[in-house]
Amino acid sequence: MLGNHRKLEKILGSPPHFFRSGTAFYDEVAAKIVNDIGEEPVNFDILGDAGATFNRNQIRNALLKAKPGSIVICHMNHPEKDTAEGIKLVVPELKQMGFQFVKLIDYPLQ
Repeated sequence: MLGNHRKLEKILGSPPHFFRSGTAFYDEVAAKIVNDIGEEPVNFDILGDAGATFNRNQIRNALLKAKPGSIVICHMNHPEKDTAEGIKLVVPELKQMGFQFVKLIDYPLQ
């Protein structure tokens, strides 16, 4: 974890602020380690594409379950899958419903 932290800091020019566990699970020890390296543990409440296995309509349906403050996880590292198409499909609907897309860094986490 610290190796990736340092690698990202070198690439980005500043250290990462947030950390998401690959398993989406944190216990007290894991959260303390994340905090000790200066990052904040973050999770998600909307599984947007189920590891890039959802089709575009399933992605749309998943993202339409968003509530104010929701954090969505999607896997854009599989461009051959439907993730980008599903997001393009649902974003206009979410905006029409009054949703805005923001950066975590701009809001205090609870």
